[in-house]
Amino acid sequence: MQLHEEKREPLFSLGVGEVHNFKISPSAKAFDMMTGKNLYKNVEDAVVRELLANAYDAMVDAGRGHIPCEVHLPNVLEPWLEFKDTGVGLPHTAIGNVFTVLFESTKTTSNKIIGCKGLGCKSPFGISD
Repeated sequence: MQLHEEKREPLFSLGVGEVHNFKISPSAKAFDMMTGKNLYKNVEDAVVRELLANAYDAMVDAGRGHIPCEVHLPNVLEPWLEFKDTGVGLPHTAIGNVFTVLFESTKTTSNKIIGCKGLGCKSPFGISD
């Protein structure tokens, strides 16, 4: 889903001639409030949905959207959840600039993929750090 930036009028006015826009202060508190347990009603379901959507998006970007990703469900002998795709992936250099920044996304210019808001990949922080 492609997002379109809109130019907006100032959101807040303090008296005559003094205008301010609302903004978010970048902090660990803001990151915590906008990820996982504070953002989703059912965090576990959200993590699965968001990670599967990201795997699908990666496959679409690679031209392989028709191929399903692999899912490993936890069991007694292998107690982990894993999603494996053969998509384009996120370059190592983008980890610090995209994965760790709220509302930052590499998907804002395409209508072929699901994600674009820069929050979904942070959902696992609701159940683990």
